[in-house]
Amino acid sequence: MRFDYGTQISPFPIPLSVGMLRKPKLRDIADPKSKPAMSFTKFMFYEFLISMTPKEFFTKAEVEKGQEFWDSLSEEEKRELTVYDLIQLNPTLMQNFLEVFNFFFEETVLFVEGVFVLVNPDKDYSIDTPQREDIVGVIDSHNFSEILNYIQQVCCIAEEEEEIPKFKNKIAERLYYQIKEGERERNKRADKNLTLPNVISAVTAKHYSLNYTNIWDLTIFQLLDNFGRMREGSIYEIEWTRVAVWGDEKNTFDPARWYKNDFDKK
Repeated sequence: MRFDYGTQISPFPIPLSVGMLRKPKLRDIADPKSKPAMSFTKFMFYEFLISMTPKEFFTKAEVEKGQEFWDSLSEEEKRELTVYDLIQLNPTLMQNFLEVFNFFFEETVLFVEGVFVLVNPDKDYSIDTPQREDIVGVIDSHNFSEILNYIQQVCCIAEEEEEIPKFKNKIAERLYYQIKEGERERNKRADKNLTLPNVISAVTAKHYSLNYTNIWDLTIFQLLDNFGRMREGSIYEIEWTRVAVWGDEKNTFDPARWYKNDFDKK
């Protein structure tokens, strides 16, 4: 499921079958006094986790002999291995995802008997044992990837869904996944111009009303939506000036460009 424009642009949590998905504000991401303490660097680590593949876990997460182990797997074993499988085997990774889920959900998230359980947030579970009536939802192997996709959408890093083609043979299938992996690697290379701190700086420098005092109350989507509108607005102003001076003989100027809905074109 892809969230619609209205859902994304609003400041309110999103009701899911497992609980209420938060849209963290910029102040939540940057606050070193929160528990656990947050920072832009830590949030980037959260984004890495929620979009991480098993290959990236073994080759980029500084796992001892991770590259060696990954290379020892067959192509079929690599495709069948999931991040959820790794969570069951690695307590540190489980704790990392537990922290991520507690950051993004209104409910308290616990790890109980191999699954993530979302429970009533108004109780202290270091003292009280959660009862059946406390349980709001469960994240397990069946919905884990789906929940991660929802969080990715809130963070504006979700990849567009693509239908997997039918393969004529194993060679075609292997080539397809190699190409997709290469595309994924290129897309994940950080653009320093599009980091959250730089976008915040750029928006506050040019926006008519957003500044370093009030921008922290925006969600990630609201910030990037404003940023995108400002970029389009700059292009519109250049084109408008050109048409005003030189005319528009070929009738290429679109006066409605400044309010075009690019979100629903994707």
